[in-house]
Amino acid sequence: KTVVRAFFCAFVMIFPFLLFAFAAKPIGTALFLVACASLIYVSGAYRDLRKQGRWAVRMSARGPIVWMYHFCERMSIRLMRLALGAKLDAVPEPPRTICVSTVMPTAGVIKWRPTPTSKLSAETYEVQVASSPRGDEAPAWEQVGGALLEEKLPVGGLQPGSRYVMRVRAQNSKGTSAWVEGAFATKQEAVNGGGYAEHYTWTQPEEGAGGPLHVSVPLPAGTRARQLQVTVKPLTLRVTRDGQDVVSGAFFAAVLPDELEWELIDQRELQISLKKDSSSGIAYWPCLLQGDPLVDVSLLKKPNPFEGGAGSAEMSDIMSKILNQPPQS
Repeated sequence: KTVVRAFFCAFVMIFPFLLFAFAAKPIGTALFLVACASLIYVSGAYRDLRKQGRWAVRMSARGPIVWMYHFCERMSIRLMRLALGAKLDAVPEPPRTICVSTVMPTAGVIKWRPTPTSKLSAETYEVQVASSPRGDEAPAWEQVGGALLEEKLPVGGLQPGSRYVMRVRAQNSKGTSAWVEGAFATKQEAVNGGGYAEHYTWTQPEEGAGGPLHVSVPLPAGTRARQLQVTVKPLTLRVTRDGQDVVSGAFFAAVLPDELEWELIDQRELQISLKKDSSSGIAYWPCLLQGDPLVDVSLLKKPNPFEGGAGSAEMSDIMSKILNQPPQS
């Protein structure tokens, strides 16, 4: 690598002399360059040269020359904007994509990627949000941001576990672009560590990785146990009634199938008890089955090995030995 970089730097240094030589004796210089290129290709050194060329581009982008170029470019654009203003604007293009990051039960951050038109053109953005309409209803759009300079907008006042649609467009003195739309869902507020989906509710006590999972599935009144079949594998769950799927999907993480227990309550509710596989190392699941609504688990208490839980007694013994104190009974 050092030899290749030295050769590459030497070539860059003698490049101006090659230009003079090419101007004086073009045929001889061209033959010399072709011979060098053939030797590099046959020896396979072109692969290393290509890698070091990419390295040189990355390093040059951090150098003072490139920094000064970008600084001068920014200053020239500012001066031209001050002098000519909106005359430099170009017709805005719609943003490429729109998405939501850092989703919480009542808030989120809407981000979008602009479509560059001209370095001299300045655009602002308008953002609207609405609850997801039902059926053929038109969304009741509410403007949450106008004349925005940044490509992101924090939005609050949302409802937990709800679906929303959003849209953004660019605008300047030359006009307004088309809307770009997207959709997102806020997280549910955790209830006993869990939440709800279309066909079930679930909870996870605050015991961390390896803790239990409890699932409640409502059923038609008069359901018999013999009509049900509960199949649990390390990564999948399937509940059927008379051969028809009631709940089916892939777990967020692995469970222990041997710990499965289920019971039919009052012939109308199926209760399932499971246990997480502690080897996954995930303390709290944001959802029971992949693709179902997410739950905000950021506020759940992190497991403390010194308080409660299956490992607290063992940890107490270890600390007692360290402190030369008798273990607590």
